[in-house]
Amino acid sequence: IKSNHTWGKNHAPTVDKLAVKTILRKLNIPKLKIVPTLAVLDQKNISKAYSLEFMKSLKQPYIIKSSHLSGGVARVHNNRYHCFKYCFNETPSVPLTHEAFALSLNQSLEDIHLDYSENGAELQYRYITPRILFEEDVISGGKTETDVTFWWMSGGVPLFASEQCERTSSSGNRGNNKHGNLQ
Repeated sequence: IKSNHTWGKNHAPTVDKLAVKTILRKLNIPKLKIVPTLAVLDQKNISKAYSLEFMKSLKQPYIIKSSHLSGGVARVHNNRYHCFKYCFNETPSVPLTHEAFALSLNQSLEDIHLDYSENGAELQYRYITPRILFEEDVISGGKTETDVTFWWMSGGVPLFASEQCERTSSSGNRGNNKHGNLQ
């Protein structure tokens, strides 16, 4: 599979968390609400543009995540930062100060340089430009510590949802996935 990666190029736009929004807008689906993107940083501007002041300037609550991988997901809510999925450092909820900025910057720099196509057969990620997205947190309002993934079939009917938790248990095991059919 890894030597024949052409299928990945065709699927990349539907996996790219930024590009898929453009695809959905073009479908002109009445009443479809697309999560607003507040800001986008890439490898060229992240070191210069990302700052504590930048984080404080965005409308809260918001989510920080990568467009090009299944990486760290963090939330800023009520002037607190909390990385809750695939975090490189254990990140409790901390006030939005220089410490929170340093944690967020380190996570974002790690994520923006990861090549997720090297993990398993996830070759579609090879064709996605690495970016860090800042989106409105429209679902949880800072109340959950999970990432919800919707799996779609032809016709846009959601058939399956997955709630993915990345907490480390006392036994050291990571992850607690809950799945459910929507039909």
